[in-house]
Amino acid sequence: MSAYSEVLPARAQGELCHRQRGFTLVEVVVALTLLSLLLAATISAMRTLGNTRESVSAVTSRVDDMRMVSQFLRNALESAVPPQNTGLLRAGGGSSMDNDGLFEGTQHELIWKAPLMFGQDTGGSYELRLVREENKLMLYWRDSAVDRLVGKEPRPWSNAARRELVRNVQEFTVQYRPFGDEPWQSQWQDEGGNPRAVSLQIKVGERYWPQLVVSLPQ
Repeated sequence: MSAYSEVLPARAQGELCHRQRGFTLVEVVVALTLLSLLLAATISAMRTLGNTRESVSAVTSRVDDMRMVSQFLRNALESAVPPQNTGLLRAGGGSSMDNDGLFEGTQHELIWKAPLMFGQDTGGSYELRLVREENKLMLYWRDSAVDRLVGKEPRPWSNAARRELVRNVQEFTVQYRPFGDEPWQSQWQDEGGNPRAVSLQIKVGERYWPQLVVSLPQ
């Protein structure tokens, strides 16, 4: 035994040896377990943050789509040309020659005539068709003024210009409000004028959009 060990008491020698041995296996396992839990919590927090960001972006996109489509439909319906309208030039182009209105529809389809603008200088009165096809809300438009003037049938809607407004549409329902105290009805055919108002109910991605009720010009 060295002289150093002879000077130290036996208890102090034991504590010194214990410190020199380092960590026990149990201590290492506990430390690794705590480290694993810390890493798992960090990864989970980062994943949650990423999912939250994606969810917020998706919700924002849905709200923007709803707002833009609803506003477009409201403007187009508020500009509906009443049948037998023989007025002069209307907003968006179109002369009195092509301003004989058109408005008819069923519970799941709506056809009307309204001015459309394409850019700043191009536009006119077009026949519009709003319908749900293959879970998409589609808008068709055609210029049939010349065909009707010469007594021809307008081109079929299958050949008309079109645009997809909304995807993942589970429901599209239209109702029409006549004048007087009559209740809402599910169709409007050859009634001699525009209905008093029209109601659109759209369901997208398992969520209903706010009901769109538009008063129509007479």
